[in-house]
Amino acid sequence: MRRALALLTLLLLSANVMAVEVDFRSDGNLPAGYGEQLRASVADLLSSRLDGEATVRAHLDEAWQLTLTTDHGSLVVALPPSTDEVAATLYSALSWDGVTLFPPRSGGKLSYPFSYGFALSGVESPREGRSYWVVDREGRHLGSVRTMRVVGEEDPVVVAVQSSGKALLPHMGIEGKGAFSFGLYGSLSLEGALGVEALVIQSLPLYPFEARWGIGYDSDESVTLRLGLGATFYMSHLLGTGSTIGRNMALEGWADLALGWHDGLLLSASARLALSYHLSSWTVSASLGSRVAATAATPIHQGLFFTLGTAYTYTP
Repeated sequence: MRRALALLTLLLLSANVMAVEVDFRSDGNLPAGYGEQLRASVADLLSSRLDGEATVRAHLDEAWQLTLTTDHGSLVVALPPSTDEVAATLYSALSWDGVTLFPPRSGGKLSYPFSYGFALSGVESPREGRSYWVVDREGRHLGSVRTMRVVGEEDPVVVAVQSSGKALLPHMGIEGKGAFSFGLYGSLSLEGALGVEALVIQSLPLYPFEARWGIGYDSDESVTLRLGLGATFYMSHLLGTGSTIGRNMALEGWADLALGWHDGLLLSASARLALSYHLSSWTVSASLGSRVAATAATPIHQGLFFTLGTAYTYTP
């Protein structure tokens, strides 16, 4: 399991263009494929965190002690003699201890890793509930984290949960997201009702809550203006960040009031739970809820509903 996790992480990280050159030499004979596995693992684990075209010097002695050296520091890692265990060992060593190999990074960055996310360092004016993009050395978005706890004032400890993206590592940079997200949602209910909705979502300074408001069209309710309060529970809390599902799936719950028009003035209230999965800017979801809607003359909807939906969300 440990080897599979390491190999999966390396595969995800290798989606970036490699700019790290590994100058490797060994004092003894190595098993078949050992050197190639070592070079690939080191390059994949360091490429997103080293700036520019960098060279990592790697020396393996006869006691299986690997010394990694960059222009900024060095690190010694005890390696197993088995080729199959190299990737997992390097992943464990370089995930946290590898920070000695990197140049000082200005601004915010990921720090100590937890099972569900990271501590953040170098964050200006940290606030509970705020979200950040996690970026590589070239500024490309690799994922996102959301602040769940800020402890202290003068030198605060900032703890964040991973909310989406690829496998992340300490010392990756972070950039603050905008205060608002804008989403365009489409849905289909079991009764065949189609819905389209434009929403604005604002994270509140009390994790995990957020406010939502927008305008939508439903083939049952016509046009509605909606205002609601919700919360998002990220599955990385339960499943950790080692799996794609844990990093990108969330359980959402919200309640809202809506004012619309359907052969007269329409007032509705609903509450729902949704299981969502993030695919970059796209989200797919399945939701179960209860709704009450009525005009001045008669009730229109009452009871449970189930919908499947997709959304495109933009966050500056």
